[in-house]
Amino acid sequence: QIRELKDYCKRQDYVIADIYNDAGHSAKDLKRPNMERMLNDIEKGIIDVVVAIKVDRLTREGYDGHWFLKYCKENNCAIDLLYENYDINTPNGEMLYGMNVLFAQRERREISGRTKRGMEEAVRQGKYPNKARYGYQKDENGILIPDPITSLVVKDIYSMYLSGMSSADIMDQLKSDNRYTDHFSIRPHTIINIIRNPIYKGDLLWGRTMRKKEEVVYIENHHIPLVSKE
Repeated sequence: QIRELKDYCKRQDYVIADIYNDAGHSAKDLKRPNMERMLNDIEKGIIDVVVAIKVDRLTREGYDGHWFLKYCKENNCAIDLLYENYDINTPNGEMLYGMNVLFAQRERREISGRTKRGMEEAVRQGKYPNKARYGYQKDENGILIPDPITSLVVKDIYSMYLSGMSSADIMDQLKSDNRYTDHFSIRPHTIINIIRNPIYKGDLLWGRTMRKKEEVVYIENHHIPLVSKE
């Protein structure tokens, strides 16, 4: 696509100021490294035409799409879309641009919904799509199984907590015994998070940080527990 854009710019006698490639970043919003750099260059007057393959390469969010168009107008910058058969700088073209932004937004949300449903189904089948929590690892099927070393640390945390030790005391004890790995920074709130997480009793609370309360999925006996429910 970059080669296509370069060839198109050559045919249109555009002088390429720069290539703003945000490969690997979602177009769900404008908060992308090269997009933000391009916005700065537009404001500085370095760019007078933004050339893109399609509108969904710029953004897939309705509000952002209209904001970007307005921003370009305010900074005397045109938009040229290679695969779109309309002139965005005309009233009719602006209308079609707005419609295509909404179509891109709808497609993104449908994909997001399918992904969410797919992950939820995988979770219900016993899999764990995310990175394994401390104390666990994942087998070849994506199922949580106790990690031979860190699971013992988790069990010790529970034992010390039940014996009446505070989270700060547990932290000091673990550090004294060198019972933690480099990627796991022991803090009092880390201890509390482990104690409160139902994952260690074999239950899974899926989506508690990213979903509405009524959409959170709670699955009992989802995987091998490290501690008893009691």
